[in-house]
Amino acid sequence: MKWTYGMNPKIPIQNLTTETDTRIVFAGSHFPILYNYCTKEMVHLEGHHNIVSCMTIDETGRWLVTAGGARDSVCIIWDTQKCNPVFSLYHIYKEFGLSMVKLSLSARYLVTVGRNVEDAYSIDLWLWTLGKECSEGAHTVPKKYGCPLEVCFNPNIEEHIMVVFERQVVFLEWIPEENKFVETSVPTIPKKVGDYTGATYLHNCHQCYVSTNKGCLLLFANTLYSKPFEEGKLDNAKNFISA
Repeated sequence: MKWTYGMNPKIPIQNLTTETDTRIVFAGSHFPILYNYCTKEMVHLEGHHNIVSCMTIDETGRWLVTAGGARDSVCIIWDTQKCNPVFSLYHIYKEFGLSMVKLSLSARYLVTVGRNVEDAYSIDLWLWTLGKECSEGAHTVPKKYGCPLEVCFNPNIEEHIMVVFERQVVFLEWIPEENKFVETSVPTIPKKVGDYTGATYLHNCHQCYVSTNKGCLLLFANTLYSKPFEEGKLDNAKNFISA
């Protein structure tokens, strides 16, 4: 295949541009496509038998993860420099498919969200660079939280993870020394703020924010400002502060 017309508008374009690379990657139907916007050349990465439903890259753009959302879906990690697959995960969520994937900035950790049962989502952490085909840990959350919208890694502490659903925010932490993937906080948030739309951690700060469809910005942090500050190791047990 030499050329593709059109793209999947539901999957954001990923920018691979560096001082020496002039490419972007977008999803067609069953292919992630590497497009050089200077030479007008396309490279189709073939490997999915289902339509590509989600895509993520690391901070350098070297590693690309694509996944199909249908039943019996496959999650593929690609080397964008060599344009070939380096690792695959098969049939992660056999019954209801995969909803979201996210690669950490260093590409060390991969988080997936999907459903193995009808009434709950599973959040899984994978150490794919070690060649492990089983997740290191999984956390189940009820379907009443709504659809998963975003997975965020703390840019300063990659082991701190925030997963945003339509109606709930879940904070988790990977503890390498204990080989544990733990849920650190599920804050209680007023319903009047609306459904959630996006989220981000702040650089070099314990705070993070979540936006809503009613124009609110929710603040989460490790300490309540009404309490005395106690210096210690930063964890991911966030409190809802204000909207």
